Amino acid sequence: MHVFTQAKFDALPVVEGFKQCPTGDYSALIAFKDKCNFAPGCIFSDECYFGEDNRFGTGCKFGASSHFSYWNKFGHRCIFDSACVFGCGCIFGYGCAFGEKCCFGEENRFGTANYFSDGCEFSKQSWFGPSNYFGDECTFNEKRARPGYPLLALSGAGSVNRTVYAFNVEGGPWFEAGCFSGDIDAFRAKVRMDDDALKCLQYLGFANIVAATWCPERIER
Repeated sequence: MHVFTQAKFDALPVVEGFKQCPTGDYSALIAFKDKCNFAPGCIFSDECYFGEDNRFGTGCKFGASSHFSYWNKFGHRCIFDSACVFGCGCIFGYGCAFGEKCCFGEENRFGTANYFSDGCEFSKQSWFGPSNYFGDECTFNEKRARPGYPLLALSGAGSVNRTVYAFNVEGGPWFEAGCFSGDIDAFRAKVRMDDDALKCLQYLGFANIVAATWCPERIER
């Protein structure tokens, strides 16, 4: 595998605003700017820093404590060591593996069958595909996650097409919608304050879907 020095990296061409980075060993470098397009199978060292809007191909490997800014996009089966940090709006393919205590900003999107080790932290409004695996002591918006599928969402409901998120956490489902945060009782009470009958029907129906999925005893009939 070709080993890239800083000089070789700086000399790589830029096409349509993205630096074109072929498959190689980039472990001699620490800091990467915005808009790099890395081919599949690249290798990076510990404590790397990546700017915004980078693209990574399938099977790239990242060392511990790597830091990623906003809007980065990762291909399938990428591997991240422990304590990596991700900004908002990142997108991940299927089958990625994350080490312990990785931290994710808001509105990240994860494909199918990703593996998260112990102690990973997720901010609100993350989106997960099916069949993801979560280790012990993962948290969603600072609340401890329960085993199983971590999140449900309702998109496009109400007068402003707001997305409502429900997290499967200890103590019962936790809802996030715009400025609102609360448990299932608080969510239902907030919905019933609205005069829009269709909106109430949509949101109360979603609350029952959440209850049926994670806590059937909380279904309202």
